[in-house]
Amino acid sequence: MKPRLTGADLLRTFACISVIFTHVTAEILSMGIATPQVYVFLVALNRFCLSNVPIFVFLSGLVLYYRYEKQTLPLTSFWVKRVQATFLPYAIWSAIYYAAFAYFGLVRWSSQSFLLGLLTGNTVYHLYFVIIILQFYFLFPFIKMAFDRMNSHFVLLLSLGFTFGGFQFSEYGWSQGWPSYIMDRHFLSYLFFFVLGCYMAKHYKAITTRKLPALALLLSFLLQTFLKISLMGILYIAPTHSWNVYYQPLWLLFSSVDIVIFTLITSRISLSETSLFHRFSSFIGSHSFTIYLSHPLLLMLITKVAHALHVTHPMSLFTMYSLFTIAGSGILSKILKKVQWKTAT
Repeated sequence: MKPRLTGADLLRTFACISVIFTHVTAEILSMGIATPQVYVFLVALNRFCLSNVPIFVFLSGLVLYYRYEKQTLPLTSFWVKRVQATFLPYAIWSAIYYAAFAYFGLVRWSSQSFLLGLLTGNTVYHLYFVIIILQFYFLFPFIKMAFDRMNSHFVLLLSLGFTFGGFQFSEYGWSQGWPSYIMDRHFLSYLFFFVLGCYMAKHYKAITTRKLPALALLLSFLLQTFLKISLMGILYIAPTHSWNVYYQPLWLLFSSVDIVIFTLITSRISLSETSLFHRFSSFIGSHSFTIYLSHPLLLMLITKVAHALHVTHPMSLFTMYSLFTIAGSGILSKILKKVQWKTAT
């Protein structure tokens, strides 16, 4: 049996927490109440966390290829297992969100609109990720076949070309006014990240055992963070034309560098199984999917509580939203897992 990918839980924890920070900061920024100093902080944090979905896609490729590299995939059972583990919770949470939105008067209940939202990941803003992952579960056997039969460096380079093709497809679609559920959730725009995960799984030992100086990794991380926050922060407030021209290539670049640096850093971290941080990262790692699905509901609830309590200071809102959403989604995930286990037994 292969050794456990020790850095995967740490990477998954970072991605999970950063998704929550992305949505918390976006919520407060949309209110238009931040002072200049707080505005800079919120935009900087939001831009720092922009690689969260690429990291999740990367981890899916990494873990799948690492597990199945030497195995022959039984296609039907593989797909059925992945759909059951992913689509069923997604469908349930889509129904919960749609019911909540209908209750609060945000949408008018319609079976047709719910079904469309379910099939396109459009019920609530973050569910597009599940549609992307389901596409990669379908494609994984063919991507694995490409790695088995072709040079892995060529496969990685080829995926980069397809990803840029996906960017062009999206740009054309936006210019034609096509629906967002076609433009921002097709697999091509995320293909490089998934294939990069497969690539790094194939060469995991060679990549993670390279004797790179810790100082070089730290300086690379700091430089990358500075450039990412600066350039992507500027694009955050730039005209639409600049956003469309530069955003996706820079997003691809910074997310890819994040993935490589974070993988090299987390692979070096050795945590005692009894340490608090190890237990925290293991918990988040094992509950990350439910946390991802549930956290906007917790964020929606805490925004209503904050409004009822007349909390208006942006940093107070940031602290309140972040703590409640992280802790609440973690606790809810733990409860749901216990209920599921009792039901199964």
